[in-house]
Amino acid sequence: MKRIAELYKIEAEIRGLIPENRLAIRQDQSAPKIVDFETWLTHHRARVSAKSPLGEALKYIAKYWAGPCRFLVDGRIEMDSNAVERTIRPITLNQKNALFAGHDAGAENWATIAPLVETCKLCLQTVRGAPSHRQRRDMVLLAHIRDQHRLSLGSCGRPRMTAELNELGFRVGQRRVGRLMRQNGIQVIRSRTFKRTTDSDNAFNIAPNFLRQDFATSGLNQKWAGDIT
Repeated sequence: MKRIAELYKIEAEIRGLIPENRLAIRQDQSAPKIVDFETWLTHHRARVSAKSPLGEALKYIAKYWAGPCRFLVDGRIEMDSNAVERTIRPITLNQKNALFAGHDAGAENWATIAPLVETCKLCLQTVRGAPSHRQRRDMVLLAHIRDQHRLSLGSCGRPRMTAELNELGFRVGQRRVGRLMRQNGIQVIRSRTFKRTTDSDNAFNIAPNFLRQDFATSGLNQKWAGDIT
C-alpha cells in the first residue's frame, strides 16, 4: 500500500500538466519506484505457494505487468482506469434500469437519451475546466479513505483514519479527513456495546463453590453443578 501510495502522490502533483511534462516527471520519479516494486513482487512471489491466494494474486499481477507500466511511456494516459469506470458506471446502471422500463418504446427512448445525457455531462466538465490542486488532492485522499474503510470493515473512524493516511505519507488533519468522510457518506460501523443482563449488586448470600473447577468423576450422580442467571 505504501509503494502504491507513493505513485499516487506523484500523480496528484502532476495532474493537470501538459503530457510532455507529466511524462518527464514520471520517467524521473515513478519509473525507479516501478522497477523497485517489480523486484519486490518477484522476490515475494518466489517465497509463497503458487496455489495460495497470495500466490494467485502475484501471478495475476505478473501476467498483466505491462498494463500498469503504460503510463510511463505516454503522458496522456492516467495511471489507472478509475476516471473511465466512473464515467461508464451511470451508463451501465441505465442499461439495467431499462430492463424495467415497462414498454419497448420507453426503453428505446431511454437508450437514446442516456448517451446524450452522459455526453452533456462530459462536455460540462470540460467547460468548467480541470479541478484545482486541492480538489485533486482530495480525490486521492478520498480513494485511500475508501480503501482503509473497506479494509477495516467500516470500523476506522476519523482519528484512526488520519493516522493511517499520515503513515502512508499524506500530511492531513482530522478536520479534512472528517469533511471528506462526511461529504461522501463514509460512516463508521459502531460495534454493539455490552449490555449487562444480570444484577450483581444484591445482598443475597453467595453459594459455596464445592467443586472448584474439578469436574472429574468415576461414575454417575457423583457431582452436581448449577447456575442461576
